[in-house]
Amino acid sequence: MESEIVGVGEILGRLAQRYGFRSDVALAEHLGVSRQTVGNWRSRGSLDHALLIRAFPDADLNWLFRGASADPLALAAAELRTKGLRMILEPLPAPQAPGEGLARPGSPS
Repeated sequence: MESEIVGVGEILGRLAQRYGFRSDVALAEHLGVSRQTVGNWRSRGSLDHALLIRAFPDADLNWLFRGASADPLALAAAELRTKGLRMILEPLPAPQAPGEGLARPGSPS
């Protein structure tokens, strides 16, 4: 059975949860629109689908707009990309002094 298209509030909520937006202001900034625009979408029950698709190219559209994924592997791949990006953005460990942590030949490890 096919899922129904979900409401604007649910779509925006999914984006906020999935991508970590804590407010409509943060979501609006990411989208390049005003907070009022996001508020208008909520109150009018319509939004700029093309803008969301461009702003979140890794989002599974079936999940976003219908609440179900047609391809579970696509969701897993998107999750891996997000985790990989988080790992890239995390600070690196402090550098070690030259030779520190390296075993010298003939010395005990």
